[in-house]
Amino acid sequence: MKVTIREVAAHAGVSMQTVTRVMRNERYVGDATRAAVERAIAELNYAPLQSARNLSANVARVVGLVVPHVTEMHGSDRTGAEYFHGLHIGALQCCRERRYGLQFAVPGGGHGAQELVARVRSREVGGYVVPAPATEIEGLLEELKAQDIPYAAVSPLRAPAGAAVVAADERTALRALTRHLIELGHRRIAFAGGEATSRAGIERPAGYREAMKEAGLRVERRWVTMTGLGYEAGQAAGERLLRAADRPSAFVSITDDAAAGVIAVAHAMGLRLPQDLSVAGFNNVGLSRKIWPPLTTADLPVERMGALATQLLIERLDRGVAPEPVPLMACELLLRASTIEHHE
Repeated sequence: MKVTIREVAAHAGVSMQTVTRVMRNERYVGDATRAAVERAIAELNYAPLQSARNLSANVARVVGLVVPHVTEMHGSDRTGAEYFHGLHIGALQCCRERRYGLQFAVPGGGHGAQELVARVRSREVGGYVVPAPATEIEGLLEELKAQDIPYAAVSPLRAPAGAAVVAADERTALRALTRHLIELGHRRIAFAGGEATSRAGIERPAGYREAMKEAGLRVERRWVTMTGLGYEAGQAAGERLLRAADRPSAFVSITDDAAAGVIAVAHAMGLRLPQDLSVAGFNNVGLSRKIWPPLTTADLPVERMGALATQLLIERLDRGVAPEPVPLMACELLLRASTIEHHE
């Protein structure tokens, strides 16, 4: 009977992945562990299958991080640049640990999927981490799956069955932010910014509505603005609602940028913040700590999302198996000076 890698791992008292790393002479394996695996291989006279030996040789040890062209980011102010930077850092850290390279992949025009497939076929990259909003390029994920191109998606609105998906629990976090405002005494709470073409644009407004419903509060249709994710979206919401006679006492915003737009309008109107208006954001970008007042927000764990997606992809490239589903990542609430107790 041919000895299997599972028997080698059991004999050495390690995982099959560790045996694979030793056979590939990868770093981050302790000397004692390496010696135990090598001893088990010798004692069992283990000879790996040729297909297993060649698996990594046939796959480029490079991860492609799919990003939009710089001119396609949200607006001229490059809203979303910090999000991509966080994904990049997380992916890079994981690649360094696994001894993989990292490349940016910028799909262009209407042939984005074909370009990505061609780069794998030519062994430029082994597979892709595809974060939102690139996940919403029409037909992209479906074509990667159809062509058996390994990928992991970050925050897709939807993904093909069996895809490796990493996402945060944005709905729960936005529900908690809204509940925080309600607990402070706010009843007239508006939602600033959004678009129904992204996961954030679906999950975050849903969390707001759920919290309002749980508290028995009516959601005024005119208090929910779906005008985008950036600063201008917040400005539009502020201009429309803060000049009304029955203006909201609080805003919860789809992003920190949108919250900054609301705050800018409030300052221009001479409102005192947070005494006259409480504002909360989402994402915890650098801006949230630099504006006045510092912004209550939810932390989107972008670096960890990028690292985990990269890890899932590399595990598929190394082992040739589909990853198990992973739970949604929690978003920590950060309570700062932009929200305060309110009495109707």
